[in-house]
Amino acid sequence: MARLRRGLEHLERRYAFYAAYHSNPANVLVHAVCVWPILLTAMLPLRYAPPLPLLRFYCPLCRQYLPVQLGFPVAVALGAYYALMDRRAGAAAAALCVAGWAAGTLLADAAGLWTFRDAWRPLLTAQAVLWSAQFFSHAFFEKRRPALVDGPVQAVVTAPLFVFIEVIGRVRSSWSPCGDGDRQVFDLMRVRLLRVFAGAA
Repeated sequence: MARLRRGLEHLERRYAFYAAYHSNPANVLVHAVCVWPILLTAMLPLRYAPPLPLLRFYCPLCRQYLPVQLGFPVAVALGAYYALMDRRAGAAAAALCVAGWAAGTLLADAAGLWTFRDAWRPLLTAQAVLWSAQFFSHAFFEKRRPALVDGPVQAVVTAPLFVFIEVIGRVRSSWSPCGDGDRQVFDLMRVRLLRVFAGAA
């Protein structure tokens, strides 16, 4: 129980940092749209790295064993970090992270982006548009600099998890990321959600 509470306090501190920079409803919406595409398009170039030696997995759709690209262990590691931060929301976000990596790989193949030379322009364009939207949103709606300036690693790494939690919390008002009944973190999020979306109504 003590370990769980320490984990919740850790999650709460990180969420409080994130929430301090995202209180305007329009800015929250912009981040809900942009954060996950930023993460997934940032991981996509890793598929063009040389495959990891001696590692293969069976693809039922292809009916053959395929080499493991660098993007897969990165997606798994990030997902594991989310799961360690929170058992329910983090595990679901971890699954979304790995599924998003796989979907991005398939979409890149379908679009004919077979090499990094083919992919770097559309990926760079996507990153530029998505980041510009977020910076503009912070300047126009929040009237303050983004969290990226004060905590770049924390803002980039943990933002997808908190956006995921906020979207799920908005869609399902009775949902709690804390599966054992300790609602400390969820109550903090719920108060903020009610304040933010009441302003949007």
